[in-house]
Amino acid sequence: MERQRRDARRGLVYGPYLTVAEKCSITTSSGGACTLVRRKYLYPMPHTWQQPRGKVREFSRRSRTRLQQTLCAMPIRQVQKGMLFVTLTYPRDWPGEWTVWKRQLDTWLKRVRRRLPHAAGVWKLEPQKRGAPHFHLVVVGAPFMAKDWLSRSWYEAVGSEDPKHLAAGTNIQAVRSHKGVLSYAAKYTAKHQELPESWQDGVGRWWGVFNRAGLDIQWQTHGLHDYEYYQVVRTLRRLIAHRPRPAGRGPPRPSPAGMWCVLGDVQARRVVALVTGNQSMAPIEPLSERNMPLRLSAARTSVSVSQHRRLQGDG
Repeated sequence: MERQRRDARRGLVYGPYLTVAEKCSITTSSGGACTLVRRKYLYPMPHTWQQPRGKVREFSRRSRTRLQQTLCAMPIRQVQKGMLFVTLTYPRDWPGEWTVWKRQLDTWLKRVRRRLPHAAGVWKLEPQKRGAPHFHLVVVGAPFMAKDWLSRSWYEAVGSEDPKHLAAGTNIQAVRSHKGVLSYAAKYTAKHQELPESWQDGVGRWWGVFNRAGLDIQWQTHGLHDYEYYQVVRTLRRLIAHRPRPAGRGPPRPSPAGMWCVLGDVQARRVVALVTGNQSMAPIEPLSERNMPLRLSAARTSVSVSQHRRLQGDG
């Protein structure tokens, strides 16, 4: 290792060595429930030419992951300020061109911004069994939205002349807890749907964000050494594996490049403080078996007993 460091100072090594802390990191959403652990490769990946991005023909796995991370990263305080689940549907006769759907959605979102300047949210496109599109939205910064105004505004944005669409074309529900947002994210990102024939050639983006700054998603990153990275990954996988199955998904698949999981920032900071011994990363409340979801023993995390006692305040 000393030879690698000496060669690196002379410029004889292609790429950094693994003792640099910035090559591994853990990122948490402040007040949210999204934790990402990343590890860069020892040697830079060769640059390869890629074709320009074509039509979006399906709701890909990476797109699902980005949507779920965005929803899970929303801070819990947004629920206290006001958060709504909104559904927008089309009448019996709907336009067959997907660009018209997106234009009508954009028109309706502009009306929302004018009526609720602090509103922000995430929208998701889905097909119905009859082939018509409908939108699901998570709206934050809106403690109240009148059902009559919602129905009338969407009715006018679509240009529908069907009275049934005015009466039953929308739905709105108040979010009761942050767990409901996580359940919403799992429900609308995990299921796979067969696309209608008219959707086979692509329908543009499947989800999006309006007024991203209003979501108030803030990320905090802490550097890790290479050996600390593997300790954190093992600990997080065991934490998730010990969850009740109805309350969460199984542990993420191991990967040398990193992983992500649905875990609150307080729990993630506890893990980092336990592994690294950095007291500044520990939350304000003391560690104990009552507030830790799983007892982190030295055998499970390869952390010394002295570090564990020091974090608990026993010595």
